[in-house]
Amino acid sequence: MGTGNLDLAENAFTELLMERFEQDEDAFSIVDQSEIMEAMSGVTNTMSLMIGVLFDLYPANKAASRKPIDALRYSG
Repeated sequence: MGTGNLDLAENAFTELLMERFEQDEDAFSIVDQSEIMEAMSGVTNTMSLMIGVLFDLYPANKAASRKPIDALRYSG
């Protein structure tokens, strides 16, 4: 008797999902994986470049603002 109730609940849930997503034709569409990989590659490269520039420019500007003799005197 418990299994029958579980089946009824599962069927009701499935029908609810199907009604919900029948309105949206693209809800279950299959996307070409290569398109996703190309987009992610561009985003990854851009983020890597931005992080590299950020973490390279700050120490370089800080070092360039000091006098070389003072930097050597207080290093270590």
